[in-house]
Amino acid sequence: MNNPLLELSIKYQSLNHLITIFITGSANNPNIQFSSKPSLTKEEILSIILFDSDIGAGSNSAEDMMRMMGGAMAKSALSNLGIKIDSLVFGKNNSIEIGKKLTNKMTIIYINDIVSEVKLKYDHGKHTQSILGASEESESYDIMYKRDF
Repeated sequence: MNNPLLELSIKYQSLNHLITIFITGSANNPNIQFSSKPSLTKEEILSIILFDSDIGAGSNSAEDMMRMMGGAMAKSALSNLGIKIDSLVFGKNNSIEIGKKLTNKMTIIYINDIVSEVKLKYDHGKHTQSILGASEESESYDIMYKRDF
């Protein structure tokens, strides 16, 4: 069957909340509903699932958190199949970013978007990294300096 019907109920017990996720419909068009005891908003529920806190509900949209949750679930499913990746991000317009660490300092990232791209990221130290990018339209080399506030 190419488009199976879904009827799933998933329960997640956090420190102070029992969260239930209902997934119904078809695999191509799932209907996802959230509930909790005591009652929380969808953003608060997603924040608890992703960050073990409802603090992220104020700084992340429900759409962004759904993408993060989808990436985490897909990464876990791939890991169970023996496919080891280090990052998986679902972006806007069905774009996908997949990352795999080659060494402790080097990561390769494939971005499947309107124009597909490959990036090689090298961490020089705590605050600096180099990113070499290539697509069929352009090449780039960026040196990034990160500073924590």
